Amino acid sequence: MKKRRFKVNLVTSLLIVATTLFGNVGLLNHSATSTVVEAAPAKVVGGPIADETSERSLTIYKYVAKDVSEFDERGTGEAVDGITKEPLPGIKFKIQRVRPIYAPRSTPKPLEDPLTVVEGVDYDIVEDFEKIVTTDSNGKATYSFGVGLDADGTYLVTELPDDRGVVPKVVKPADPFFVTIPQTKREDTGKLIYDVVVQPKNILETLMNATKTVNGGNGYSIKAGQEFTWEAQMNVPSGLYTVASQDMKIKPIYDDSGNVIDGTELDVNMGDEIFANYFKILDTLDKNLELLDVTVQARGGGQQSVPVAEAKWVDLTFKTDYSVAVNGVNKTTKPITESGTAATKEVEVVLTKEGMKKVDIYEQIRVVYKTKTDVNYNGTIKNAFQVKFLTPGNKPVISRNENDPKYYTGGFDLTKKGETESGAENLPGAEFHIADSDEDAKKNIFLGVDGKRYGKVSGGKIVGGTLQDAISAASNAGTTLMKSISDANGKVTFNGLKLIWFDDANDNGIQESGEEDKTDPAYIEKTYWVVETKSPDGYELIKDSIPITVTLDTASKSYLEITNQKVTKLPFTGGTGTTIVIAVAIGLILTGTVMLTVDNKRKRA
Repeated sequence: MKKRRFKVNLVTSLLIVATTLFGNVGLLNHSATSTVVEAAPAKVVGGPIADETSERSLTIYKYVAKDVSEFDERGTGEAVDGITKEPLPGIKFKIQRVRPIYAPRSTPKPLEDPLTVVEGVDYDIVEDFEKIVTTDSNGKATYSFGVGLDADGTYLVTELPDDRGVVPKVVKPADPFFVTIPQTKREDTGKLIYDVVVQPKNILETLMNATKTVNGGNGYSIKAGQEFTWEAQMNVPSGLYTVASQDMKIKPIYDDSGNVIDGTELDVNMGDEIFANYFKILDTLDKNLELLDVTVQARGGGQQSVPVAEAKWVDLTFKTDYSVAVNGVNKTTKPITESGTAATKEVEVVLTKEGMKKVDIYEQIRVVYKTKTDVNYNGTIKNAFQVKFLTPGNKPVISRNENDPKYYTGGFDLTKKGETESGAENLPGAEFHIADSDEDAKKNIFLGVDGKRYGKVSGGKIVGGTLQDAISAASNAGTTLMKSISDANGKVTFNGLKLIWFDDANDNGIQESGEEDKTDPAYIEKTYWVVETKSPDGYELIKDSIPITVTLDTASKSYLEITNQKVTKLPFTGGTGTTIVIAVAIGLILTGTVMLTVDNKRKRA
């Protein structure tokens, strides 16, 4: 079957994994430790005839390359000194002697590259010779074939899968290669090399360290309906963008399912810009979340001289550096939004070629999802994400965060009762506000629907005052106070309240260093103080604040009953009757005076 061949160009996307005769490209951390490799020189003999006195040997120096751009020319069998690379210890190589098969071919296929010949067709394995060598702490492994002509011949060297049990591991072993013992000197074909040196390279898997946070932590809570963010963060893998330093051939080629595409290979020319096939960040947002925007950022690396943890995040450019699709529909404008609570929201962020090239100089990349819930949401929302990428020469890689961060809110119900002659009955029309503390409740400092405290302000501080002061302060801030009025069934409801998800040692509501997340959801809670600010006609106010501890499950059950006392019937004071008598008397006196005056006038007339 004729092989299909592809040319790598600017259309090829992200993380390249290339293989040459002496190496392969996988994925590598930016933080690899380097050392200078000083290889021993090969023994070169002046004559073209193999002698019977020289020791024959094969020495392998195994080390790490950052990406395909660090792959130099093919080896010559002699050491290349001064290579600044990280040694790769514990890697095993199998050495097998082979012999070509001449019949039935009149012209046997040369044993140049194991990838172009077939065992059993072009060559046989000599069964009585198979050796395993392992690289030491310096990345070096040597096998001595002994002295004399008996060792001379062709050998197949195969790097075995990485079984060290350490991370990062080698994604894919280097391609196998043939070596002849002794070997003809490449630059002076009249000489032989008896101790052949090869220096294959591997690029290790990237430790993506994929982490997901909510508002920067493992847990978060705020009054429902307020904006907060989820952050999907990972290390930037080497090889997002590179330039080939030489001509090379990449094979095998895998499809999205990890299956080899038969008969395919990639030809890469020196100077080609190389990208991987794709780099995708996938996130499924809970149906209770409203999506308000998506932003991609990067930080650290050569452009920022401070440690990565102190570096500022730099926004990438939407549509130029990355694209966003929600539920399979590409978004074309910012902000990127998706409302509704009927279904989850599948958000796919894909780096473009320009984005890969830009991000390659940084150390970390993250996607920030701005979200909010309905103002009355109660419950727990957790979130995870995964990264998918496919690189020529490697199987698809999927990485996800190990711990899912969680967002918490809670609520509560209480039943308002009123005293009657026959017992307590449900009482509508009672008005309630809630406070963050008993002290706040006594000062008429109440919580707004944004979760913030409101009251009379003096000297820049909230000092209390009246309920109307709190209402006015909230209004000036563009919000209102949380309020609930008992309905016809006497039900009073407060939903979507902030909870404390960590061990709040100093009880300030802010998670600080050393205050760990609570592992038992039963202890994720917060106490609020309920204040009746207006009673129904005919009933006394509840004259004290009522502490209510809200947990993740209080919203699903009635918390307590509050019964109001009927107003008392005070006695008559008598004041009303006396006033009437005095008014009548004054009226009679005035009437009599008028009549008397008229009568006197008549007599004088």
